[in-house]
Amino acid sequence: MSNNRYKHGRDQNCDCCKHGMEAVLKADHDAIAKQGWTAHVVRDDENTGLLNYHTHGFVDMFGCDDIQFYINADPVDLHTLAWRIVESIEAGTKPTNGMVLKVIYEIASPTGKSDVGVKLIETDESGRRVLRVILPDHGGCLDRNARDGFADQWHGMAPELE
Repeated sequence: MSNNRYKHGRDQNCDCCKHGMEAVLKADHDAIAKQGWTAHVVRDDENTGLLNYHTHGFVDMFGCDDIQFYINADPVDLHTLAWRIVESIEAGTKPTNGMVLKVIYEIASPTGKSDVGVKLIETDESGRRVLRVILPDHGGCLDRNARDGFADQWHGMAPELE
């Protein structure tokens, strides 16, 4: 296990550099064995503050595409939202491209309401198909016209995907 503390971009430590790739892959394997899926947070290469939070294991566990968030947000909030989506899937929801899914999570709701609609849009993440979770801006907008940095979620996606 490596103790090198290589820093990527905005002083963010990399688990692969800190612990070694073998340890990271083992942690992924252990998480999938325990709960059926795992998640990663990767900072954007452009140092914009955007996070690529994505899952692995949804295809085998739930029979649906993995999910991805691409936004400048607290990784803990994104993980909580991912769990809310998992709970929705376990309750019988089959996530599909274009679906607006209601998730209950107060922090995610800019309006202070207890539930918020998130939009699922099919896209590519490192050569595999995922459903990108689009969070609404403070006015509830889920499209490319979103304000306050929320439009960044559409980065790298074709206009016809809206």
